[in-house]
Amino acid sequence: MARAKPNLVAVGSRPPASAPDPAPQSTSRPDSRGTWLIIGLLVIAAVALAIQTRRVAELSGRAESLEVELSGARMSLRGYEQRFGQIQASVGDLRAQLTQLEDLVERPPADASNP
Repeated sequence: MARAKPNLVAVGSRPPASAPDPAPQSTSRPDSRGTWLIIGLLVIAAVALAIQTRRVAELSGRAESLEVELSGARMSLRGYEQRFGQIQASVGDLRAQLTQLEDLVERPPADASNP
């Protein structure tokens, strides 16, 4: 005895229509929402790339100007260091002269006539 296939229907759903299912849509046409999403993301990426490229160019220019400024500051610093060395040498010479003058002042007058 062959069993009959029971016709099960979910509660609250409509029974299947007797009309044939419409023909499935062509699978060659992509979903239009997905396409627009991808296009939108590509546009956002292109705008972000343009903004970042402009910022990189601005920052590169600023870095070059700062390098030039730093080079000038280093040259000035070398000049100041050389001048400071000259001043130290002059102060050393003056100190030696002052020491000689103090020795002359501290000698008794009799010894001063006999060098």
